[in-house]
Amino acid sequence: MGVSYLNGIVIEVGRKIRSPQDEEEGVETYSFLWGRSRALLAWLGAMSLTAVCAWRGALLIGFAVPVSLLLLLLLSGAALLAITFHAAPLPGRGKRIELFSGIWTLLMYLSLGAVPLLIQHFQGNLP
Repeated sequence: MGVSYLNGIVIEVGRKIRSPQDEEEGVETYSFLWGRSRALLAWLGAMSLTAVCAWRGALLIGFAVPVSLLLLLLLSGAALLAITFHAAPLPGRGKRIELFSGIWTLLMYLSLGAVPLLIQHFQGNLP
């Protein structure tokens, strides 16, 4: 439940981080309301909390090592993306954060659901 809830926050915040040039009058984005730094920190914070919940879930299903490696890779990528965007918020770069948020969410669900289930099925542990 925690992963699902927090994934929603990752997507919501991620889709409303924009470059200053991409801000539209009358559209309230988190990068405009909170500032670029705070919006990026909120996005990374939501991802970090999601990662903790995902890791705990992975422990429960016996899939902690692969999920931990995935989380390390994804969190590193998110941090690099945030640093790059903060340093040079060029037009259109906010879309990368939105795209990464979607990829993050998809991989969270696959790594905690479909992939472990398929692996167990092909190993003969499931009917």
